[in-house]
Amino acid sequence: MKRFFIIVGALFLVTLGHYIYRQWPRPQALEVEVERAGITWPVGTRFEIDEEDNPIFILSQEMTFMEGNWPEGSKVYFDEDKIEGLEVFEAFEFAQFEFLQPAKIAVGVENGIPSHVIELTEKLELDGLPLKEGCLIKFTNFTLEKASCPEYENVYFKRKIELPEAVA
Repeated sequence: MKRFFIIVGALFLVTLGHYIYRQWPRPQALEVEVERAGITWPVGTRFEIDEEDNPIFILSQEMTFMEGNWPEGSKVYFDEDKIEGLEVFEAFEFAQFEFLQPAKIAVGVENGIPSHVIELTEKLELDGLPLKEGCLIKFTNFTLEKASCPEYENVYFKRKIELPEAVA
């Protein structure tokens, strides 16, 4: 009888351990390089699966893509084979601007042109314009376009390229 209880107890512990192992959320890591959204993700990139069965990649090293330098630990969200957004937890560079704060970035395409909207998590001064936490900065084709805050809507930034005149 004692042997029976030991066997039942051992089976219970094994079953409980397996259940906890299967239910506990944990990131997994890529064992081979994977190409997704036109980017080759290196071995060791961690990932999770969201409710819609789309992967969320967690950078295991600093990477450069989409005109930005993204630090280790940044999360990249996908919708099928397109990058839908990023969540950055420390300073990063994007479109030749340096952001010294965490941010959430929505990625989209409007009329075939890439569009990025950055939600600020801290105060920032951009081209002399003071922006508060929660303000949105929009980049179109990797060029600063406008900022929107609760106090004001759509402050546009003037950006143009002037080419030198040709000397004849």
